[in-house]
Amino acid sequence: YGTSFFNPGSMEEQRENAMVRFDHEIEAGKSLHAMAYFGRYGYSQSLPYATTNTGLPTYTYTSTAYDDWLGQTIYYDQQVNKKLRYLVGVQGTESLYIRQRDYETIPGMVPNIPASYSEFALFTEGEYRVCDQLSITGGVRLDHVQRLDDNVSPRLAAIYTPEKQDTFKALYGRAFRDPNLYELQYFDPGEQTANPKLKPEIVDTFEMVWERRYHDGWSSSLDGYYWELHN
Repeated sequence: YGTSFFNPGSMEEQRENAMVRFDHEIEAGKSLHAMAYFGRYGYSQSLPYATTNTGLPTYTYTSTAYDDWLGQTIYYDQQVNKKLRYLVGVQGTESLYIRQRDYETIPGMVPNIPASYSEFALFTEGEYRVCDQLSITGGVRLDHVQRLDDNVSPRLAAIYTPEKQDTFKALYGRAFRDPNLYELQYFDPGEQTANPKLKPEIVDTFEMVWERRYHDGWSSSLDGYYWELHN
């Protein structure tokens, strides 16, 4: 960042996480699962700059960011019969406190962003065993993220095992990455402009896999994949 050669500054990160989980077997083949988690992230960076050729710092740019969040996941899992199994669930995350502050010792505060965020998701997945050699798995997830569009993420997999040592897989999935608050709202006068209209990045993945196990304990895998990214 063009800081002083003799004093490049400092950076500190802090992470804290806690989780509690509950698993309950309602009856044979039916179970309920719940999880709650808390996360905390802190970031602080101090960058001294020199405006003369002496190399001595004449002003300091400080950037700080803090985020506390709470999340929950609940899902129900059922083995319907020998061939069919499915699960359905919900997930949510809510920010408790979030803020980014940047300031300089000369002009003072630059950006001061107190934005919050929340997200909510519904998901389901099912596995059907067509025969002893072939199983098909399909699922879909619907995500709603604050300030952004809803996203639907399907997935599909077919696994074929003609013989004990060979497994063939055909896989498809869609995933997305939402712009974070830094990308949406961070600004630095004269350097960077906020863009609250950013859209998610979406990727569709296609993959073919051949796995083979050998009698002496060795195994091999041959993969072919294609990714298509767009936003």
